[in-house]
This record gives sequence, structure tokens and C-alpha cells, in this order.
Amino acid sequence: IFGVLGFLAGVAFFGLLMLTERHRSFDELSVPRFAGWGTLSGLLLSAIFAKAASLAWGDVLVIAPTFAAACAVCATGSLVLARRAEARELLDGRGASPALELTDKTSSDVAAKRS
Repeated sequence: IFGVLGFLAGVAFFGLLMLTERHRSFDELSVPRFAGWGTLSGLLLSAIFAKAASLAWGDVLVIAPTFAAACAVCATGSLVLARRAEARELLDGRGASPALELTDKTSSDVAAKRS
């Protein structure tokens, strides 16, 4: 059951992120803003879950903060891992292939470099 809820939370978070931050890369997003979108998706998920399960208000008041906090933590962790992977890829030098570097240079640049 929790796997399905996690999947739905991820879909809700992805939808919110696509609507609001589609023109930014991971290094342009702030951690608090990313956590805020995670919190909002958790609240959205808890509202859908409470409506589907026909829960009382007392139950909703317990579930909503739990889902919101869990989604904010997962969103923040996802951003940190994505930035870390991006930084590791740059450090390894795997970002661009050598073949692309050679084709971008003109023959005069190569000749000047040889002499």
C-alpha cells in the first residue's frame, strides 16, 4: 500500500514541478523551494487519500502533516542526489565525448595547436 502511495506522491510532485519549474535545471533550483513543492504534493496526496478513504477530520489532521513531511524529505533528498550525480559526472569527465570535441574544432585550430 505504501509503495502505491509513494508512487502517487512522486507523480504529484513531478506534475507540480513540471508546471512550475520546467525551464530550470537542478543547479538553478533551491533546496527550500524544492522541499516546498514536495510538501505541497504531500498535502495534495493526503487530500486525495482522505477523500478516497472517507476519513474523519481528526484522521486527516494526523495524515496530512505526515505525508507532507515525508514528501518534503524525499524531494530534498532527490535534489541533493541529482546534484551530487551531476557533479560526479563532471568530475569524471564523462560529460562530453572526445569525438565531439574533435569535430567541434576546425582544421586551422588543430594545425595551430600542433605547431
